[in-house]
Amino acid sequence: WEMRRLHAATRAASCMRPVGRVSGLGRTDTRLNYSLLYRPCAVLSRSFSAAPAPPAAPDFKMIAHAVVERLPRVAPERPDWCKNYTELKQKIQAELAIVPTVEGEKEEVVEEDDSFGANEEKDKDSQFWQLPPAPVWTKADEENNTKSLQRRLTTFLFLIINDGKQWRFPQAEWDGSEEIRTTTERALTTEGAADLKVYWVGHCPVGHVEYPGTRSFFYRCQHLRGKMDLSKTDVKDFAWVTKEELKDYIAPEVYEVAKDML
Repeated sequence: WEMRRLHAATRAASCMRPVGRVSGLGRTDTRLNYSLLYRPCAVLSRSFSAAPAPPAAPDFKMIAHAVVERLPRVAPERPDWCKNYTELKQKIQAELAIVPTVEGEKEEVVEEDDSFGANEEKDKDSQFWQLPPAPVWTKADEENNTKSLQRRLTTFLFLIINDGKQWRFPQAEWDGSEEIRTTTERALTTEGAADLKVYWVGHCPVGHVEYPGTRSFFYRCQHLRGKMDLSKTDVKDFAWVTKEELKDYIAPEVYEVAKDML
């Protein structure tokens, strides 16, 4: 309506044209010509009622990639400075727990009430904390089995596949009638990851790469359970690799984007 009002005011100013001369005054009478005032409104209403032209089909392909990540299974080993800090803290707490006695006084010993088995529970807790932690380095690490999820337990692992030509993330081409994330979900189904149960992290891509005639979008998801099955696909091989190992598999231009989005 603001556009209509502005357009009508502009046209009204253009309709102020001479329609005659006032006798004896020697000046032109610029009265409004109402026959021209409502003409542009009709033209404007016709332009608004015209149906918009359908959008043209893109002249490039859109590829959706699924970046499947396995979260760390165990906490990483603490650095040396953290271990030294913990030992010093425990030493200070032990020294502050000693109550000094005055010379000549007998030290009083307070017996703990064990009527409810408090000491027994405390012994169980102490035995629990003395258990050795689970090993971080597994058999899959020793054998360098990149198909196993039981390797590199302290860091993220990412799924890549080999289609016989190159290593890449699972991908599918957008068909033009679905959401781009639905295309990413289809990529897992058609490239050997149909049995994987994953959690999708949002609906927005985490990365974008452009090639001549192709645009690639990367969507991130987290592995929950399930295994790969290549029996009904054309995929030749797969691997679970770390972020540092990716540069030995995928294309350099894709790794430049992947190292910042992972």
